[in-house]
Amino acid sequence: MIIFSFVIFTFSSGASHHSPERIKNKLSEASKNTVPVTKVAGSLLIKNTCVKKSATVCFMNVQDGAVFKAGQEILLRFGTAAKIKVAPITTPVKKNVGHHHLLISSDKNPVKDVVAGRVVPTSPRHIHFGKGQQEAKIKLAAGKYVLTLQFADSIHRSYGKDFRTKVNVVVK
Repeated sequence: MIIFSFVIFTFSSGASHHSPERIKNKLSEASKNTVPVTKVAGSLLIKNTCVKKSATVCFMNVQDGAVFKAGQEILLRFGTAAKIKVAPITTPVKKNVGHHHLLISSDKNPVKDVVAGRVVPTSPRHIHFGKGQQEAKIKLAAGKYVLTLQFADSIHRSYGKDFRTKVNVVVK
């Protein structure tokens, strides 16, 4: 099961122990080592820019070798290099513009990489984020997995290996 969510927090004004400034500070402190936080018109917007300069796409919050509990909801945040623009599939085809795809591979159900120019298939193990989503929540059964984040254009053609990243995860 995949549950989508957006990473925008909006706060109303008012004095309380849950003031916008206090919540902003808490979120900012909590995210210092993961993703940057920006204040935009009264909202906090998490920037999804990869920290590693050589990366074109990245998992913002999951490291290679991560271990999760079976049945636990796993939040995956997707990032891109500054030169790449995430856009919904309604956007005309343009260089370095597109959306993310999550490929979920396991020993029992291997998934092949999608070469440049080929359309990313649609299946429970090839998940499309055609609305331009930059995060998802997934649940996995016990096992070893390779999660591949593949960037593709608005008609789902893969940009290939240079626009792909992988992490190995274990679910116990």
